[in-house]
Amino acid sequence: MEKVCVKWVLLLLMVPLTLSAQEVVTSDDLGEFDDVDICFNPKYAIVTKDGKQGIYDLMLHKKVTDVEFREIVYAKETVAEDSIKSNMFYAKKGIRLGMVFVSENDNSVASIWIDDPDEVCLLDDCTTIDPKVMKKATKLLTRFIKREKMENAQLAVLDAATGRLLTWVALDADMTKENAGKLLLGSCSMSLAKPFVIVAALESAGLTLDSMVEGQTIREAIMKCDARLMKQVYMKGARNSYVESKWDDLSGFTVNLTNPLYLAILYNSLVHNGAVISPTLRADSVKVEEDLFTPSMLAVFQRIFVVDKTMSPQLRWLSDEACGWGYATTETLYAEEDEERLQGIGKQIEYAGVFPHENPRYTICIVGDKLSMDATPSLFQSVVNPLAAWLLKRK
Repeated sequence: MEKVCVKWVLLLLMVPLTLSAQEVVTSDDLGEFDDVDICFNPKYAIVTKDGKQGIYDLMLHKKVTDVEFREIVYAKETVAEDSIKSNMFYAKKGIRLGMVFVSENDNSVASIWIDDPDEVCLLDDCTTIDPKVMKKATKLLTRFIKREKMENAQLAVLDAATGRLLTWVALDADMTKENAGKLLLGSCSMSLAKPFVIVAALESAGLTLDSMVEGQTIREAIMKCDARLMKQVYMKGARNSYVESKWDDLSGFTVNLTNPLYLAILYNSLVHNGAVISPTLRADSVKVEEDLFTPSMLAVFQRIFVVDKTMSPQLRWLSDEACGWGYATTETLYAEEDEERLQGIGKQIEYAGVFPHENPRYTICIVGDKLSMDATPSLFQSVVNPLAAWLLKRK
């Protein structure tokens, strides 16, 4: 496909001259799009607006579909037994992957969809899922969503010693929604990973945890989850032209990049001397990456992730059973149309922890969205505390 600037479209429409004298070619409709990409069949084009795509008929000068796909690509033209031509497109919409068929006769549209394996995780082949843990986690999460009026919540639990997955539950307040119960690979921000990247930035900036930033140590800023000071430290160590956009990615300003399972895996490395153990979700196999962190970084992690309820006010709600290593964050949710003006509509709250402190047995990560600017990780106490107590009673 050859990309064509909008202002040249009228000259390069490549449309047969079969219009009647009464029909007027106009670019009014095309002018509303950010990009126009003519397909192999020049009757159609892929139009783009605000990052979404749709199909446009260049002969009739109107949209064939809504501009709602995150990606759509022309595939081929087919001819049915009744000689009706159809044009096939590969498409991605939300978490779905599919084929869209457009009849050349009347532009009628038909489509076939499946869950996109790049977006949705399945546990069908994972043999380490514990049904009792799954039942307990689901019960606690269901009550939590209803009581706290959460939009959604997800919870992953690992066996800390082996790194294997015991449960991963995703629930939505409206269980009729398409995404309810589906394990999305990009379902939350990477905010819980901020301390890890800041520690990596410290060495580059020639700083230590005891270095001062606006009257407090970097250790205090991290343990208090002071986003403004943490950003200052990160920008001192990550010196390149994209540092601000990278921080925005960590904060979830643009797109959700990770999920509770991957974050739990990251925190579980704290009890394996930096080795990252990732369940493959096929049978009981895992992948192990050794020496991801240097010994000096591991020593720093021990200082910033140890649960200290005085130093880490966002963890004061943790019960004694759940104490070990942990961290909690809060990020603002924005309405899509208002994101550039940073008008918040709620909070995404996140927590990851490993417990108990001596001989850790479990790693938990829980995330949730609530349409309230007052939401804090303390809401998780009704899930994490009873779940930790219940898990530790198990043999």
